[in-house]
Amino acid sequence: MQAKLLILTLCGASEWLLYNGQWISSHPNQYDIQNPLIGFSDREWKDFTKNIIGLVIYRAEFCIDCTKLYLQSNGCENLLEIPKDTKIVPKHRGSLEYRTWGDEDQRLAWVLSKSGKLNC
Repeated sequence: MQAKLLILTLCGASEWLLYNGQWISSHPNQYDIQNPLIGFSDREWKDFTKNIIGLVIYRAEFCIDCTKLYLQSNGCENLLEIPKDTKIVPKHRGSLEYRTWGDEDQRLAWVLSKSGKLNC
């Protein structure tokens, strides 16, 4: 089976995602709440990348208002998600208001690609 890339086409996606319950990214003005897995330095991003590349999605739940990707490698299980409760992801950078998904269908933000390229 040919490998495919699952791409999230959401502006600021890393600030919507949780990896095993931890923020992927946030603005530094929220670091006192939780230290994200990546910040504004190259080293931190590369460390996170090493942990996630090569994981296999063995189960996925795509819903209108949440997504859960169950990942596995060498018997270790991990969860990458956009949670239904948006109060547990970082607030918007400038306004510091909680994020809301609105009435859009979250499932439409995901694209499966053979090449990793998106063409509009």
